[in-house]
Amino acid sequence: MAQTFDRLAAEQAAGQLWHQLAISANRFLLGLALALAVGAALGVLMGLSRLADLAFSDLTMAGLAIPAVIWALLTTMWFGFGWLTPVTTVFLSGLPFVIVNIAKATRAVPAELVLMARAFGISRRHVLRHIVAPAVAGSAVAAVRFAIMSAWNGLLLAEWFGSTSGVGWRSRYWYDANQLDGFFAWVLVFVLVLVVAD
Repeated sequence: MAQTFDRLAAEQAAGQLWHQLAISANRFLLGLALALAVGAALGVLMGLSRLADLAFSDLTMAGLAIPAVIWALLTTMWFGFGWLTPVTTVFLSGLPFVIVNIAKATRAVPAELVLMARAFGISRRHVLRHIVAPAVAGSAVAAVRFAIMSAWNGLLLAEWFGSTSGVGWRSRYWYDANQLDGFFAWVLVFVLVLVVAD
């Protein structure tokens, strides 16, 4: 364990720790923001529209069933080495969790309340903002939490397989060098970031 912390200190002294962590954080935040925006929109649509629910529910369940490692491998084959591979993996890993939680919360909004608002001439935009949005706020927190856990795993795997920078790439660098202290040091960084984000 002491060797792991020594290696982590050496990485920090060499300027690798914060540099690689910043790269991973930028990719993660971009992919997660896209997953939250698209997932929230699709989730609300599926919660309000039976047709949309039928159209997207099977795809969403398939997305939940696909592990992050599969997304990482697929995006590496699709996009090769570069920033698009980890960002897309984060997006695809987190998206289904957002959709499912938001759709479930939207369906729980009393239909009578929405119909009454519409009967009084309240616009759809105001219904979404003042009735639906507050109702899904609690589930949005759960959606973000699950999306963070899955997306962070996806990011690290994508960087492991299809990147030349980031936390995942650095952990693979030391793994390939057969230096377990370096590998464990970056795994520790991975776990600590996940704990802090959670």
